Amino acid sequence: MIKTFVLPIFFKSLTFGKTYCMPNKRFSIFGLLVQVILFSLVMAGCGPTKEAAAPGVFNNPALQQAITANEWLYTATDVQPQSGRSTIVNGRYTVQASGQKLVVYLPYIGRSFSGAAAYSNQNPLGFETTNFEITKTQNKKGTWLVTIKPNDYKEVQSMIFTFYDNGTARLHFTLTNRSAISYNGRSETNKK
Repeated sequence: MIKTFVLPIFFKSLTFGKTYCMPNKRFSIFGLLVQVILFSLVMAGCGPTKEAAAPGVFNNPALQQAITANEWLYTATDVQPQSGRSTIVNGRYTVQASGQKLVVYLPYIGRSFSGAAAYSNQNPLGFETTNFEITKTQNKKGTWLVTIKPNDYKEVQSMIFTFYDNGTARLHFTLTNRSAISYNGRSETNKK
């Protein structure tokens, strides 16, 4: 039986193992594998080069100062429920830190684990607080991790922000009576 392949033959001398016939061409599976690997290596080396930042450095001084001073604004661009698809956010949904005040206004999509929360008209991610614990760390890549735990709003167990120096940010909520939810968005200094 003759098997035909519609692939170009780059190396005619690689005919190890079982050979297959193409009209007037002979090659092997091993030869084809070597060709694919070589082609992949050549193409990988042809990509654009980009000067990388030094590891562990947050290259956005204005945003870094805003994070350390609790004067930043996070704007959600898409929401990722624990089950279901990612959805683009329509409207202006934000988390604003102003010193010792935190104002959260985000949409919620997810499941409720208690009957009272299921029938409530209140958005679980629409609240403000001045009583919260905040922890800030910077990882080896320079990215800021900010964890906020509201003390006077029991629906939210924790909010974990990941701030990147290009202005993007990720936010993950762990809730008490509802499924967890995450957001992607942008961060900037809090303009007064």
